[in-house]
Amino acid sequence: MKRAAVVGGSLTGLATGILLRKIGWEVDIFERSAQSLSDRGAGIVMQQETLELLRLCGAKGDGDVGVMLTYRKSLDANGSVVSSDRMPQLMTSWGLLYSWFKQSFPAEDYHLGHEFDSMRQGGSSVTAHFKGGMEIKADLLVAADGFRSSIRSLLLPEIQPEYAGYVAWRGVVPESDLSADVLKVFEDNFTFFRMAESHILCYLIPSETGNTDVGQRRLNWVWYWNLSEAELDPLLTDASGVRRGYAVPPGTLHPEQESKQRKIAERVLPPAFKELLRATKEPFVQAIMDLACPQLVFNRAILMGDASFVIRPHTAASTSKGIANAFTLVGELAGRQELSESLDHWQRSELNRGQRLMSYGQGLGRSQGR
Repeated sequence: MKRAAVVGGSLTGLATGILLRKIGWEVDIFERSAQSLSDRGAGIVMQQETLELLRLCGAKGDGDVGVMLTYRKSLDANGSVVSSDRMPQLMTSWGLLYSWFKQSFPAEDYHLGHEFDSMRQGGSSVTAHFKGGMEIKADLLVAADGFRSSIRSLLLPEIQPEYAGYVAWRGVVPESDLSADVLKVFEDNFTFFRMAESHILCYLIPSETGNTDVGQRRLNWVWYWNLSEAELDPLLTDASGVRRGYAVPPGTLHPEQESKQRKIAERVLPPAFKELLRATKEPFVQAIMDLACPQLVFNRAILMGDASFVIRPHTAASTSKGIANAFTLVGELAGRQELSESLDHWQRSELNRGQRLMSYGQGLGRSQGR
């Protein structure tokens, strides 16, 4: 029986573990965090690969995994509807996906508090070493450890994220915290407001516990805002004075930076969006970055998900890309006897996927003035 060691216990890592087990592999997942990962307050537009994996995990209907919206509409500065088109889309959340994936992978093979340190490769195996002395020998080492991948830093130290010139302000609000008038603007709609070189969007997602009942859901908003590199440094310095790498999580924004953006919101946003931001208790912010790896396979170690390509959120495909990486991997491994041949075919496919999505996201950014 083949064995895989997966470094990174978030969505891509779990998807890889679940799918490899379905073709008969033994899998251990190693997550650097000492605590189980919690809901990050992030909404996700459901894509086919993600929905397919949820079905394999036992989800029956759309109501189990998200909130179905019927229309996509745009507002003007006064809040009037500029356009409204029928465009059904299923919206979900990071927390709900994590919950489904986590319960579909054996708890005894999911190891918290294990930070990757180094690796050693031989002709027929790869051994991963973790800080604290733990090591595991496997046939395949999967780097699913995200944007700040330790394995990528080891294998491709010259590949570094590049700031795209703008940030995403984000937040979530329980629908019970908003008035009926504001909810009427956003219900059953993927809602946009476009301004000069910026736009904000909003859609409903499940509650923190995955509840999709009316009255229990949350409104998720994302506001793209151009920012120079000189302005980025103070924004990413949190309330305790720590300079964060690329994102400041909920509850840790510097008050001066939060106040500055709230004042801009009062000046430029339509009424319903203003109310939405006023009701947001803990907004957070992330810098939009680009990253592309020229190689994904290094003998028996591979890079996937955000460890390989970081694509812009306009594509609504970051999560599904990592899951698609996993589906393609197991398809290759199940169909060929030689591991090297399987990984070679997988690399060609997923380099193409990553480059295509990255170009698409950059094009969408340029079309919106970024």
